[in-house]
Amino acid sequence: MKLTSLALIAALFSLNVRAELPTELTVSSFDVYEVPVTAEDKAQLPLLLAEPDPGLGTVIAVARQLVALGEVLYPLIKRGQPEVTTQFAPINVLPVDPATGRNADPFMMERAGRPATKKFIGSIKNGLGMEVVRLEFLAHYSPGASFEGKGKYLQNAMIVPSKIWATWGWDVTATMRLLSISNQGTRTQPIAAAVLQMNYTVRNLISHVEKNHLVEINGLGETIVTE
Repeated sequence: MKLTSLALIAALFSLNVRAELPTELTVSSFDVYEVPVTAEDKAQLPLLLAEPDPGLGTVIAVARQLVALGEVLYPLIKRGQPEVTTQFAPINVLPVDPATGRNADPFMMERAGRPATKKFIGSIKNGLGMEVVRLEFLAHYSPGASFEGKGKYLQNAMIVPSKIWATWGWDVTATMRLLSISNQGTRTQPIAAAVLQMNYTVRNLISHVEKNHLVEINGLGETIVTE
């Protein structure tokens, strides 16, 4: 009887502790949305993409008529700070050269469009509706290059973290991964597309949340962000 009473008291105590978790340490929402690129972002971008040039990387994905070169996975944020992305090769989605059966030489690509940049913000709010983590990142890429007068391909695609802000006690890490490549055009006029997956882990003393967002970029310069 005494043991039963002690077990009951322990169970009630456990329920009480669980019910009194601080609302300010729980995650109520995690939203990612696009915002305009500012003059400050444009000034900062050359620094984020500065030398040393890591080169083209290695073959990381193959689809019909397409080959992706670069880094399949690299960290965006470590220990609450932006990672130096310039040490990782950007993603290039290129055609297969029919003469060699391998990816086309990037220096043989023609009429590449001007480099484009899109800015996104990740906002994490706690149970009180207060923003506790704010992530700003830039999607940078060069669309539109053709090969032997055909297609629209994708070059130098990267996700670059620009600003990280978190209240005390909150820690965030993030990585970028190439999820897939595809042809959104026709067999004779390919439009290369890449889906980049951003994985976030947010934690504090009592909460641990993981979330993915997908950034799709194609050779026409179009970008779409989805969960």
